Amino acid sequence: MAGDSVMSRAAQPVSPGKVNLSVGIDLAAQNKNTAACVIEWRPGQATARAPIVGPEGEDLDWLVRLCTPARAVGIDAPFGWPDHAVQALAAWARGERWPDVSKDELRYRVTDRMVREATGHPPLSVSSDRIAVAAWRCARLLDLLRTSERPVDRTGRDGVFEVYPGAALTRWGLDRKGYKRSGNAAAKQRQRQARGALVAELARRASWLDLSAATEACVDSDDALDALLASLMAHAGHIGRTVVPPADDDTLRLRISREGWIHLPDTSLQQMV
Repeated sequence: MAGDSVMSRAAQPVSPGKVNLSVGIDLAAQNKNTAACVIEWRPGQATARAPIVGPEGEDLDWLVRLCTPARAVGIDAPFGWPDHAVQALAAWARGERWPDVSKDELRYRVTDRMVREATGHPPLSVSSDRIAVAAWRCARLLDLLRTSERPVDRTGRDGVFEVYPGAALTRWGLDRKGYKRSGNAAAKQRQRQARGALVAELARRASWLDLSAATEACVDSDDALDALLASLMAHAGHIGRTVVPPADDDTLRLRISREGWIHLPDTSLQQMV
């Protein structure tokens, strides 16, 4: 973590004695698979509330209501699309020739390649994989969270951070294998056991974090667990302990401002409070 060649984002001070809320959102294509988790932060300790699963339908207002009082929000969904893919589709729609760019440039954003290099696990491609609908919903949510006419900054400067729970687990040295649901009943039981072990290890390493209200939901659902992790990452971004975009290249910085930036932790769990 210490070797990342990036500038540190300035930590945001927390007033002594004042509750500081972070919200983590595991955003899916439908509300029924979308979960959110609020963590209350105080000096030296934090308390996770029971994760919430969305209501029926496509409404995002419930997430806006959760995010409004929070000082930090972490969303597990892409904040933008690869510049080359956007430009290629726009050119094609105008009847122009398809540009001669690599499939990697069409599929992955700058931040996706950063995550791949840092963890060995590339995120799903927002331009060519199955997370497209979640990305559309994320764009709508970010639009609902904007203040006045100013859009939410996609690099996290407004306290709204794009996060990737699986990559965060890798950075924290936690086992990310096997906790996602899939397969038959026997496989689901193994995944539930994997989540139980992961939550127990998280509680051990982050002894300052009270998980009593969140444990059952996080063991039962990987959506709830990812929402909890996203909330932790939102706080890491808030206190300036994440990898941030390089600031010495204006062209690259502008590209990242359009594509979005995944915030990875640059500190251990023990140093989060």
